[in-house]
Amino acid sequence: KYFFVGMMVSDFVDRYGKHISERFSLVIFLVGCGLLYLDFRVGPKGAPFDWFNTFGIVPKNHAEYTIGLAVACSLILIGTLRSPLVARWMSVKPFRVLGAVSYSLFLIHPFFILAVFPKFDFSKAGQVQALMEAAPAAPAWYAPFVMFPGALAWAIICFVLVERPFLLRRPK
Repeated sequence: KYFFVGMMVSDFVDRYGKHISERFSLVIFLVGCGLLYLDFRVGPKGAPFDWFNTFGIVPKNHAEYTIGLAVACSLILIGTLRSPLVARWMSVKPFRVLGAVSYSLFLIHPFFILAVFPKFDFSKAGQVQALMEAAPAAPAWYAPFVMFPGALAWAIICFVLVERPFLLRRPK
């Protein structure tokens, strides 16, 4: 579904992007960042706060669709693609590397999850919550200093050893 969101944003910017001013694109970007922040906040019972469900835009039993996340990311992409200022912010070296290895990160993250949580079974919906409740809580420093860098390192290795050689072999 998120690949589809990227395609919709690309088509939207191609068709209507010239009508979006630079200042308005910055506002779109900041609104998307705000909605993304709301989407990743933790609610009262420890569950993620999905603003689409909370405000009744989507029924509560459809929480797995994470429409709020898709809308937030769409606005961020539109704002980034139409604002030279945001494009300059996002073109720093770490973001360019992340953009280059993003497909490898997408491919490798399920294996990294299995390496970290060997009991996880992708075929059973809803098992993530049960797995997280059974696992002891990791220290707060674990995600930014171990989990994310580890997944990124494996994605870079996958990019260098698999994706890039195939990209170099394609016709010019």
